[in-house]
Amino acid sequence: MSLAGAQQAVGPAGVMLLALLLAACISDWKRRKIPNLLVVLGIVLGLLAAAAGLSGLSLVSAVLGTLVGTGLFLPLYLLRMVGAGDAKLMGMVGSFLGPLAVCWAALYTLVCGGLLAVVMLLVFGGWRATWLRLAGLFQALVSRMAGAPVQVVDTQTPLRLPYAIAIACGVLVWLVYGAIR
Repeated sequence: MSLAGAQQAVGPAGVMLLALLLAACISDWKRRKIPNLLVVLGIVLGLLAAAAGLSGLSLVSAVLGTLVGTGLFLPLYLLRMVGAGDAKLMGMVGSFLGPLAVCWAALYTLVCGGLLAVVMLLVFGGWRATWLRLAGLFQALVSRMAGAPVQVVDTQTPLRLPYAIAIACGVLVWLVYGAIR
């Protein structure tokens, strides 16, 4: 697809998605929360954009994208690696991108999330607490694999990432890279 195709791929639905993601980033940065109202509004707008033909998706693809996006981040939420708002936000992204594109956006998001974590650790510190937490999780994993019962005790509050920023960056990479390849 050409650069003109990339501009068309972003289109009105892409602009709506990026505006919603910007609002989520601001909220997540300030309060470390993504409002449910914003996510619900985003999903409704994504489904309406599909129904109106603005996103290039069928309504079924938009619904599947919502389910796939949420489903991709649900295990990460259950493992307490991302918040519930992050999982719901990825579902909102899926309503605009569809099931296949949201998988790619999620992959780019994970890479962006890793980079964000390193930057946050460099800026705000917390390397020691992070390494201790990772060591404890690894020890629990090894013990569990050996059949021993394990109770992980988390004594320090880890650095909480505003993961909406990683999601927005991952989506932006997908919109630029995915649309022109």
